[in-house]
This record gives sequence, structure tokens and C-alpha cells, in this order.
Amino acid sequence: MNVVYEWLTTVDHKKIGLMYIVYALIFLVIAGFQAILMRIQLAVPNNHFVSPQVFNQLFTMHGTTMVFFVGMPIFELGGVALSGLQGLMTARVTPSEQGRLQGANGVLGSLTTMIGPIVFAWVFAHSVSDWSSFAPPGLAFYAAAAAMAAAFVLALGVRATTPSPD
Repeated sequence: MNVVYEWLTTVDHKKIGLMYIVYALIFLVIAGFQAILMRIQLAVPNNHFVSPQVFNQLFTMHGTTMVFFVGMPIFELGGVALSGLQGLMTARVTPSEQGRLQGANGVLGSLTTMIGPIVFAWVFAHSVSDWSSFAPPGLAFYAAAAAMAAAFVLALGVRATTPSPD
């Protein structure tokens, strides 16, 4: 019992990172089980494996579980642990290679920031296409407008807080 209390009240960043990973993996298994139940229902026409209400609940909970209980901890871990990971990598290279490694990490972070929204938009566009099971009219345009507005506000905030070179 003392070990459980120690893990739940820790401030050690390594233990917190492991808890993030375990938490995301547990919910990945749960979401996978929900997806399997939905696939069984959709395997043959007129299947009565689950009722329509249960299928709708599975569909909703699978999406919610994947976004908030799997995706968010993984992205949060990436955002929190990126500087720690960079520190670990720089500790393992010689001083003459430090600059190259820092540059490579910066380029990788920038590419992720640029390519990530494009990949998200591509996946989202496919999920709301005409042949998708969920395609409310105009949703893609509203979501894209909201994402662009959020990016614009964030860019203004970053620009406002960046000190001038004077």
C-alpha cells in the first residue's frame, strides 16, 4: 500500500511520465475493445450483436476515449517531456556535436508544428466525407475556421510577447 501511495503522490518527473504512458496505454486497450465491438456489429448486414443505442454509445465513447484519454496524454507527454528528452539526448553526445543535435531537434519540432495540422486536416476531411458514417453539412468548414482563428490568436499572442531586438 505504501508503494501505491508513493506513486500517486510523487513529484518525480520520471514516475509521472511513466504514469502518463501507462494511463494512455490502458485507455488505448479500452478504446480498442470498443472498436472491436463496433466492428463485430458492422461485420454483417442486419447484425444484432448490440442494439442501435448501444452502438451509438460505443461510437461516442470510442471517439471520446481516443481523443481525451489516449491522444491528450500522449500529446501532453510530448509537450512536457520534449525538453527533458532533449536534455537526455544532449547528455549523450560529445560537446562538438551539441550544436548539430540542438539544430536537428529544433527543425524536428518546427516540422511537427507545420505538418501536424495538415495531417489532422486530412484525417478530419476523410472522416466527414460523403462516404463517412458521420457527415453533417459544413462541419469541416466550421472546424477549419475555428482552428485557423485559434492559430491566429495564438500567433498574435506570441508576437505580442516576443521582445523586440532593439
